[in-house]
Amino acid sequence: MEQLQGLLDDKLPLLKEAGKFSVSATFKIARTVVLFSFINLVLIAYGIYFFFNNDYSHIRLAMFLGLLLIAVAATIYGGIKMYHYVMIDGARIYYDKMGDFKAKYATKVIDKFSLGIDKNLDLNQPINKIVNSVEVFTDAYGKVPKVMLKVLNFLYGKIPMADFASEIRLYLVNNEKDKAKDYLISETDRFFKETIFDQNSTRTVYIILMLNILLGLVLLFLLK
Repeated sequence: MEQLQGLLDDKLPLLKEAGKFSVSATFKIARTVVLFSFINLVLIAYGIYFFFNNDYSHIRLAMFLGLLLIAVAATIYGGIKMYHYVMIDGARIYYDKMGDFKAKYATKVIDKFSLGIDKNLDLNQPINKIVNSVEVFTDAYGKVPKVMLKVLNFLYGKIPMADFASEIRLYLVNNEKDKAKDYLISETDRFFKETIFDQNSTRTVYIILMLNILLGLVLLFLLK
């Protein structure tokens, strides 16, 4: 009973955050796509008007097709960049609540590393290729929403094991597995904070939007 209560205490905050994140992520991505779509529909409407109310030429056709291409590419790329933003933002929300998972995952990685220390373990691959993060997470918390697993896989796919290998190897040579595990957890925390969480922003999305509008207006001016 106490074990079940402990699992619930660990799992419920994650489930609560997963529900909030799913709604928030869907809204942010949909809002971005709608914003790009609306602006580009206005640009295309003007493009159609200018194209059909002036003399035809191959150059004008190319400019009109360019307007369409920019609209589609900017909308798709803007949506993808917003998707990446919300995934990392979701990871930031979950990460501080995953103490049990972080300990279990670090232990498995160190065990795998110690077994492969004299073998050909590829350290240039992401850490989740060495130990499957989703499997460990499911083992720690049981069945959880798929959105959490996607965020987790996305997050741990960014950790370069090679950056930590030499220090971990020193701990293992000195038979200090616990210190190796603690080191991996602390370095993973630092890596996420400095390299991913602190760098995450929607700036790229708005740069794409501004370029989209600017290029669209230039093409409209040339079509006019």
